[in-house]
Amino acid sequence: MITSPRNRRIAEAARLHRRPARNLAGRTLIEGRALLAEAMAAGVPIDVIFTLDPSSAEAAEATGRGIEVLGVTDEVLRRLSGTRNPAGSVAIVAVPDPAPPVTQDTVVLSGVGDPGNAGTVVRSAAAFGFQVIATAGTVDLWAPKVLRAGAGAHFRTPIASLPNGATGGAAVAALESAGLATVALVVEGGEPIERLSPGPVALMVGDEAHGLDPAVVAACGRLATIVMSAGTESLNAAAAASIAMWERFRSRR
Repeated sequence: MITSPRNRRIAEAARLHRRPARNLAGRTLIEGRALLAEAMAAGVPIDVIFTLDPSSAEAAEATGRGIEVLGVTDEVLRRLSGTRNPAGSVAIVAVPDPAPPVTQDTVVLSGVGDPGNAGTVVRSAAAFGFQVIATAGTVDLWAPKVLRAGAGAHFRTPIASLPNGATGGAAVAALESAGLATVALVVEGGEPIERLSPGPVALMVGDEAHGLDPAVVAACGRLATIVMSAGTESLNAAAAASIAMWERFRSRR
């Protein structure tokens, strides 16, 4: 049982809340029984599980798989979780190696900085059969807060990356080179989602405060807009992306 939040292993694990430490270690933190079950089902390498109940059935299953399980106190788990009410366990897991885009419908987060929005988009992408890509300037999709919002979807949908961290027009060009028709999701002036071509598309979604970079909009082959009631200015970025993906999913079917 680890009882001190200043324990060396706890301090090292807590550093994974910061992006540079995650990038250096190739590891991140997941919290709670549901996320842990998703990771185990997907065969994600798990280094260690810190838990309030090392005698639980979940802990026994992990031990049977050769995963280290360590008991911790509430105070220790709060440091690992970064929340006031942690969900019982926190694990260190490997972040998958970056993969090139595949030719399928894709949602691209361009400059989306809110972890909750990003995680929700990943969750919707898994529901509607989309690949997910984040360009530079977007929150790290493997940050613990994004993983919590994704509710396990990270382990059920392809998450790809663009070569050399391409941004702006270069990101659009890289997507088109991968066989994807680029579509900028804009508040007004675009065509309805259902009118898009049947081939694989990349829906570009910007931050809700600033929208897409004008260079991205100019470089995209087409513009799309979600039809809304008169007087509605815009939608939350995650809501807009989710509706657009659902419209596309429905039109494909």
